[in-house]
Amino acid sequence: MIGQCTFVDGFSVCATPCVDDMACIVGFTECAGVDDLGNSICSALPCYGAVEGQPCEIAGFGQIGVCTDGECVCTDDSQCTAMGFGCDH
Repeated sequence: MIGQCTFVDGFSVCATPCVDDMACIVGFTECAGVDDLGNSICSALPCYGAVEGQPCEIAGFGQIGVCTDGECVCTDDSQCTAMGFGCDH
């Protein structure tokens, strides 16, 4: 199953139900999330799997920042090479 509508923190979202990481997108999500009903769902890996201080990159798409404290952030446009992305600093 690709996804289903559920509630997370009171918001309606599309999520992928899971029992293990096999249902999730390798390198981007893991079976570590939980919806408001307690069901396991795939959630984003911190920095989409990038190591702290390294570029957050999506294969075939480009860089969307640098991993800083578990989040992909940027300080200038050179860290946002993905088409249509820029650094809003």
